[in-house]
Amino acid sequence: SYVPSSAVAVKITDDAMCDTYKKGSYVFVEFNTPLNHRDYGLFSFNDQVIIRQFHVRKGKITLKANNENFEDLTVTDSDKFYIIGKIL
Repeated sequence: SYVPSSAVAVKITDDAMCDTYKKGSYVFVEFNTPLNHRDYGLFSFNDQVIIRQFHVRKGKITLKANNENFEDLTVTDSDKFYIIGKIL
C-alpha cells in the first residue's frame, strides 16, 4: 500500500472507533489532505486529539464515533477545532 512522505503512524488509544480501528492498532495519517463527507480523520477538538468519522451536513461538522458509548461531537464556533489529517 502507498504511504505518502507527509504521513505519520498514530496509535489508537481508545475504543471510540472499534470495529473499524481497534484500540492498540496503528493508522497512517496523511497531512494537508482535504476530507470528504464520511472520511476518517485525526482531529484536535478542544485540546484533545481524536480519531473520528467526518460528517458535513448543511454546513455543520459532526465527528462521529463508531462505538455508541462515545458521543458524536458537533463542532460549534466556540470550539477549538482543526483537522490534523486524513486516515489512510
